[in-house]
Amino acid sequence: MSNIGMGSVLVNYYRKRDVQDTKVPDVDFGELLVLDTADASPFMKFGDVPPGQIMSALYNNMIRAPIFQHKPNRTDFMMIKHVSKGEARWYLRSIPYYFVVGQTYPIQEIPAPHSRRVTTTIRHRFQVAAYRLMNRNQYHLLQMNKIVKIFPEYSDLQIRQRLKEFCEYQRRGLGPGLWRTKYNMPIPDEEGLRKMLTPEMLCLFESMLFGQQRLREAGYRKWGEKDDDPNDDNPDTKLSIDEQLAPWCLTRNFINAIQGKAMLKLYGEGDPTGRGEGFSFLRISMKDIFLRPGESVEDKLAEIESRPKSAHRYNVAEQQQIYRDEVEMIWQAQLRALASTEPPEIAEGDIKDKRMQMVIPDS
Repeated sequence: MSNIGMGSVLVNYYRKRDVQDTKVPDVDFGELLVLDTADASPFMKFGDVPPGQIMSALYNNMIRAPIFQHKPNRTDFMMIKHVSKGEARWYLRSIPYYFVVGQTYPIQEIPAPHSRRVTTTIRHRFQVAAYRLMNRNQYHLLQMNKIVKIFPEYSDLQIRQRLKEFCEYQRRGLGPGLWRTKYNMPIPDEEGLRKMLTPEMLCLFESMLFGQQRLREAGYRKWGEKDDDPNDDNPDTKLSIDEQLAPWCLTRNFINAIQGKAMLKLYGEGDPTGRGEGFSFLRISMKDIFLRPGESVEDKLAEIESRPKSAHRYNVAEQQQIYRDEVEMIWQAQLRALASTEPPEIAEGDIKDKRMQMVIPDS
């Protein structure tokens, strides 16, 4: 998710009907992008824009998601609570526009805990904070107590060890007891600092922390420890379902899938809707037979064996076609559900968390 101050772009994609189509439709919100008939889908193989139609999407450097405009109810409003200096203020705002956001597709992979990307983000986050404190000082010196306040999760020893990577302690001279950068490591300018630590890097890092905390709350103390077998097409199968649903696994699976390096489960566990209107980003082996919902391996093998010898046996091309058909079916189900003006009917069985059910006490 984006942090405060970050924005997204609303893009309206229009695909030409044919080469002679010169239509430029008007859009009320966002920007318009016209797709040629042969242009790739903006939804990265998991949805498409039909010829002659407009599909809107929410777009930023981390995710892409289809969105659908709806007419807000006249009785709806937004209440905002703002707390400043211990004083709370409440504001009422009207809702002139209303959009429903579909399943989000990750563009960047969330790093796994203890990975090199996480280590780099932690180091750069600390360095950027220290450099900015130095820039506020007339002599570009750093008081350790100021950096301690920013990183209370670190001990004094840990902070000293991190400072020694790019600073040196002043025992005499202008700033005794203070820290300054090493002579061969000048303080980067503001543009350099922003390149060291981008907003997207922090968002991905915080998403990793969120997934890490969820695993801790589920009772996991160690995760992601598996034998790396280069011949294993799907190493994630060695993990529990909770570990497979970690954000670093799901984003890696999706990015590999759009690059043609992996196949997704599509249905079942991992489907955020729980009703076949979203994609499961769990990974399946590309060596196995892709099954539709309700099919079993035994039934599929029996169906293949029953074919006449002159017919084509089950092959990779057939598997890929079934896979694409199922992707299209889920995409269309999502479009119908989110574009519908009628509120969805939620059955009692759809409510998985019983704590969310309203309990009416006996009178």
